[in-house]
Amino acid sequence: MKANLESHNMAQAIKEAVEVTNELEFRHFHPKYTEFRNRIYELPGSAHSFNLMRDMIGLHLFTGHNAAMLDSTRINAGVLMGLVALAAERYDFPWWYVPTQFVEVAKNVSPPEYWQVNEVPFPAFYFLLPKGALTGDGGEDISFIGINVGKTLGLEKALIITAHDPQGTFWRNVQRIDADNIVKPKYIFNANNDSGEEDSPWVNDVLMPFAMTLLGIMSARPELVGTSTRERTIKKSGKEIWTPRILGAKYRTLTSKSNTGDEPAYHVRTHWRRGHLRSQHYGPKNSLIRQVFIDPVLINPA
Repeated sequence: MKANLESHNMAQAIKEAVEVTNELEFRHFHPKYTEFRNRIYELPGSAHSFNLMRDMIGLHLFTGHNAAMLDSTRINAGVLMGLVALAAERYDFPWWYVPTQFVEVAKNVSPPEYWQVNEVPFPAFYFLLPKGALTGDGGEDISFIGINVGKTLGLEKALIITAHDPQGTFWRNVQRIDADNIVKPKYIFNANNDSGEEDSPWVNDVLMPFAMTLLGIMSARPELVGTSTRERTIKKSGKEIWTPRILGAKYRTLTSKSNTGDEPAYHVRTHWRRGHLRSQHYGPKNSLIRQVFIDPVLINPA
């Protein structure tokens, strides 16, 4: 699901939201966001994506309470993203930076067939992506991905995946959560209204499998899920220096030389042997599910 906003309208909306988020009334209702804005994370080459994510979260908080600022075709989307931001706020806006190297790893892993909701670390959080690491169906640069467990579209419980680019384009995918808290990934949302949104095969073919793969790896390899700590406070400005949460910082890509019999290895181009995530039942009466991560292998790396 892709929805477009004119870039200058989005830039103006973010500017207005930033101004509002600095007002005392907003700070009173959203003290954690004010703390979040005072943090500095050292992300060389990705500072713009982080600033966009932070400002968009502020915009979502603002529009979630002020739907009147949106035109009628954007109210539902604005309120939805506002609810995502509100849920994330309760947990100090958890997010993970996914380095380019680990993005490539995740792209070459088949997502799990199904998994349990309790594998999601927070009811709402974000994946921050390096510039150029993931592109949309029209070549758009995806800055960050939002994950949310909540109610929407008449579903009692759903997994909502959204992606955003700097020009105000966003994509959305909704997955049904069954009564037994199992998610069986399948594209279920189709645009059949005049909201200005349109179907995007990229959502089903790329965004949803990529996000589900990241979720599966977080569950299967918790040692790859980095944490964030405060390092120091700048006395003059009061801003805080924090280490970013990084997903996959400790991951080491498996490599192998080609083994094709009589064919010399250097004749075989560099390529990935795909990995996959396998859902494994365990526990009392096999009622629980865990993910087993089979690593991809880079063949004949340069």
